[in-house]
Amino acid sequence: MTSQNSIKANLGLFGFRQVKPFDAIVVRGIIEFGILIFTMVVLAWLGAWFFALPTLPHDPLKALLVLAILFSFGLGVGFATAIIGVLYDEWAKLINTLMRPLYFISGIFFPLAALPEQYHVYLLWNPLLHGLEQFRSAWIAGYPADQTSLLYLAVWSLPALLLGLVYFRANRVRVLMS
Repeated sequence: MTSQNSIKANLGLFGFRQVKPFDAIVVRGIIEFGILIFTMVVLAWLGAWFFALPTLPHDPLKALLVLAILFSFGLGVGFATAIIGVLYDEWAKLINTLMRPLYFISGIFFPLAALPEQYHVYLLWNPLLHGLEQFRSAWIAGYPADQTSLLYLAVWSLPALLLGLVYFRANRVRVLMS
């Protein structure tokens, strides 16, 4: 969601020929991803040092793969919401409002196993839930992520990225004019 304001926040930089709205969105996404990785490393190190817990991921390559796929999904959505944030202010407010319930149905606060079984059918339509559960299974040995699929997340991620890029490309001139 931070990509939504990336164009408005960097309007002054677009006076330079070399800086484009594409750069602002990508750099904002990379900065957010870097902050996420840095925070994970620091918290894992603090957990290992302070509490003497084994905090290294069980399958680090899978964890990185899941994070990369989630990053591409978020970048695609970020491209679309950045354009909407500039061109349609009321729609941007609606997107912010709709994103709040997404936190609860994405498994951020509660893992899938903690949610009632009868709702799993509906919750598993959310690709972010698949990503978070797969990330937990890569970090914690023996974590039950049998109902989720990394392929399902990737199948949603690629079109989200492509559609976000296409939407950005189609509206990039209108963004600079507004």
